[in-house]
Amino acid sequence: MSQYQGSEVEVEAKKTADLCAMALTELTAGNRSGDALRLQGVLDALDAAHSPKLAEHIRDALASLPGGSGSSRLERETVSPGGKGD
Repeated sequence: MSQYQGSEVEVEAKKTADLCAMALTELTAGNRSGDALRLQGVLDALDAAHSPKLAEHIRDALASLPGGSGSSRLERETVSPGGKGD
């Protein structure tokens, strides 16, 4: 590419490479949405009263995903000492 350095070809090639990198980033983020669905499913099925550390770990993993809020049904429930929640 050194023969095109400083030319219009180099400028257009850089624009194209930047667009490809952006598209790849968007596609990769889309693949992570499947991770969020799987983690949310595990969290929804988990009894947080019996596995509080595991539930916390899964909530942290959800929150670390792009766009992840970490919000879930289990966080909204109040766990009572003798039961699963309200």
